[in-house]
Amino acid sequence: MKNVVIFLAIAIGALYLLSSGVKKVQDGNEDYQSEEYGEKHKFDAYSSSDSIGQDILDVREEAYPRQLEAWNQSALKSEFLELFPDFGEMKVFAQERIRGDALIKRLVSVVDDIEYAYFGGKMDTEQAQRKLRAIK
Repeated sequence: MKNVVIFLAIAIGALYLLSSGVKKVQDGNEDYQSEEYGEKHKFDAYSSSDSIGQDILDVREEAYPRQLEAWNQSALKSEFLELFPDFGEMKVFAQERIRGDALIKRLVSVVDDIEYAYFGGKMDTEQAQRKLRAIK
């Protein structure tokens, strides 16, 4: 029994070292990056920080479909969704933390439409949040 526990501990340690080593190799050399790694990190180039240290999404040079794809994979999207139902703050967030006119215009437009429907009683909280999560 003692030998089995020692064997498992060594095996788990070796597996950890091997997986962390592979991750370091993938981070450092594009030749060794798996498709899964590339898919997970393909939008990292659009994330940066502004002059006051806030995370921003800079997609100015991209067409709208690519901007939207980057937005949907961005950590900023969940931060944006947490602002619901403060629609004014959501619009300010889009204008201050996103660089890319087409995406900003679309987000502000959708927030305006949802705000109008939400406060007009045509949409409940769940529907509004669902529509915000699925911006196209």
